[in-house]
Amino acid sequence: MEEHLSTLRDLRERARAGGGPERVEAQHVDNFLLMHAMGANAAGQIASCVAGGVLLALMGAAAV
Repeated sequence: MEEHLSTLRDLRERARAGGGPERVEAQHVDNFLLMHAMGANAAGQIASCVAGGVLLALMGAAAV
């Protein structure tokens, strides 16, 4: 746990030093798959909301 905290502290200090996110990301690529999984998850949530809205619109039109 302490190792993870020190890694986070190092990342925060590098970001404050003005290295930019691309510099930090280039050195720490451990979360590469996690970033892509989060993108797919967000897209799935948005698609579910759109599909729910379409379904409500269709059901509302049928009920009137």
